[in-house]
Amino acid sequence: MTTLLNWLVLFAFSAAAIFVARWITQQAFSRWEKPKTGVSFAFLYSITLATICGISFVAVSVLYYEILYQETFLQLVGLPGAAKFLLMFSGVWYASLYAFKLKDGDKA
Repeated sequence: MTTLLNWLVLFAFSAAAIFVARWITQQAFSRWEKPKTGVSFAFLYSITLATICGISFVAVSVLYYEILYQETFLQLVGLPGAAKFLLMFSGVWYASLYAFKLKDGDKA
């Protein structure tokens, strides 16, 4: 696999992760029997982000270590490594902002 193909796969994964993160966040907030306290929101928020982070990590690991056999691509060193990290966890970044929007609107 070429480096360009790896980057394209990572961008596609990043785009898909945003949709998955949005769905998980909507489901979590719509099913939560939420009392209106800051502690309950903090709990739901942290559990939701941990779920999305775990799913992202497992999906990237399986994609590159088992399917594409490109474990050297995921070495997070330097500026390209920082960009890869941001793309791998783009769903987490999106969900962290989206969850606050759902809290303010109180509607999923």
